Amino acid sequence: MAVRDWFTADVWRLSARLWTLIVITFTTVFVFLSTPWMSLAAVGALTSFVVYLSWRDGVALTLSPVPGWLVAGGLGGAYILLSVIWSDDPRSSALTAIIVLVLLACVHSISRCLSLCHTSWLAHMTRALLVALICGLLFLLVEELTNHAIKRALFWPFQALRWRDGGISLDLLHITAAIPPARVKWNMPPLNFLLWPALLICALQLGKQTARLPQAIIAAATFWVIVLSDHKSSLPAITLATITFIAAHWNATRTRQVLAVGWVLGFVLIIPLALAGFRAGLHLDERYARMEARIILWNYTAEQIARRPLLGVGAAATRLLDNRNLAEAEAAKPKKFAYARRTGPHAHNIFLQSWFELGAIGTGILLALGLCVLNGVAASPVATQPYLLATLTTVAVTGSASFGLFEVWFMAAFAMCAIASAMAVAYQKRLT
Repeated sequence: MAVRDWFTADVWRLSARLWTLIVITFTTVFVFLSTPWMSLAAVGALTSFVVYLSWRDGVALTLSPVPGWLVAGGLGGAYILLSVIWSDDPRSSALTAIIVLVLLACVHSISRCLSLCHTSWLAHMTRALLVALICGLLFLLVEELTNHAIKRALFWPFQALRWRDGGISLDLLHITAAIPPARVKWNMPPLNFLLWPALLICALQLGKQTARLPQAIIAAATFWVIVLSDHKSSLPAITLATITFIAAHWNATRTRQVLAVGWVLGFVLIIPLALAGFRAGLHLDERYARMEARIILWNYTAEQIARRPLLGVGAAATRLLDNRNLAEAEAAKPKKFAYARRTGPHAHNIFLQSWFELGAIGTGILLALGLCVLNGVAASPVATQPYLLATLTTVAVTGSASFGLFEVWFMAAFAMCAIASAMAVAYQKRLT
């Protein structure tokens, strides 16, 4: 399709139902990009609406073979729920299990609906997703270039209103007009996760040749935003994903095999590497100044795995354990250390976190889940595989050095990434 065809009257002369579908898709994806902490609500809203619309249109969700990733994910959710028995934080583990199972149900439900729904749905949903990513990208670019002027302008009234002496008072002197750096960086993984599905959709909507320039512009703008954000793990994630994309165009099978080996090695080598880095004194080496805290944190977490090597301390239990030992750890902190010897609220590494919180059993399930997803990529259309493998690379690299595996918004980000990929693959299948 030519770019100009997007703006013809025939394309946009749609039913109210299709317009509603487009608006819902655009809104949820844009909210996901601009306000990551709303990710869970975005996934729930999009899934609920698509399933409802499928039911209204009489789409029959027939029984089909259960995909391997759903079996592995379901086992993981059940194991986390069972871990409430021995978890150091049963409440957090139970909540995590429920969220994991709900997100799996959302991804599977919407995937089934997308595989059976009308082709017009897919065409307009994928278009709405692409437009949402472009709008979200522009929003994030403006925010990074203006020191988050939009957020500060929108949120200052909430800073001014304060609860005092049993009532609400207006305190203009309290306004800081500052956005916590950690919250700002939350926007980068959602942007990175949707990049490759959006680039695939761009190729499907415009045609392979026509899409090259728009794809290059979107990719370059995303790279620019990530550089401006200074989010440590997003930059290597997009770089390695690009290398994966190029390699998969050359040989998708071999690239997928390399990723599978890398996924396995991530779990096998993370503990010895975390211990070796600290023993080598990297936390005191000025060349690794930006990584000092992570090196200390990773080493201490690796040492604590021996507490419960088989079952782990429980999903999402690290924060509670860290708070219990915080005062003691800070008091014993050596002067030369940039960070006390403690786990922190999470390991900042999904491989290490799985060993500490889920133990060897849970880690094995997570490892199997990743291999099942890679196996699912092998069954997808050949044209989609470079984009899907690049997406998986982005997810794995981002998770290896940034946020906690069981943070609610981060889990929902994985789900939204899966939904966007499912949209693109389903649309590709309709076109072939």
